Amino acid sequence: MGFISFQPSEVLRLLLPLAAASYLTRNQRRHSVKDWCIVLSAILVCSFLIYKQPDLGTSIIVLASGCIPVFLAGFPLFALFILIALILISSPFLWSYLSPYMQQRVITLFNPEADLLGAGWNISQSKTAIGSGGLMGKGYLSGTQSQLDFIPESHSDFIFSVVGEEFGFVGIILIFLVYGIILYRLF
Repeated sequence: MGFISFQPSEVLRLLLPLAAASYLTRNQRRHSVKDWCIVLSAILVCSFLIYKQPDLGTSIIVLASGCIPVFLAGFPLFALFILIALILISSPFLWSYLSPYMQQRVITLFNPEADLLGAGWNISQSKTAIGSGGLMGKGYLSGTQSQLDFIPESHSDFIFSVVGEEFGFVGIILIFLVYGIILYRLF
């Protein structure tokens, strides 16, 4: 539709945790194994469908955001540790099912300096932008990295880098302060 893009997975990122929390708090009784299985199945199905798009990043975010209300609702810690152990043990098997593109993204996450002119370019330019902002920044719309398009998707994916370059360390601290206040108010 021209300048508007819509991805259902973005809505799911918000609705899945709300649905899980609503299902788990609909009454005051103790949760049964059936309740946990229903919620976890819904989370896994949603995450898997997004993975098949293929969108590994959003899939992991949906999985994590869906599991947070499950954990907060009192999911048994022993079962949580078993699930984490199963994921860690099966990670080599899961790795083989990732496409080469997804594997490269994971490798770049852990070692962005391995390919600075290829897959690590975004992270490298992001660090350069934050570092060039210094203490007070270069000023609003005066960042060279962001304004000259060295940082791709600077309006969404790398907005933190843009703020760091244009408003410096002080701007970053203010953002963390605002997030801290929001989190404090939420809890």
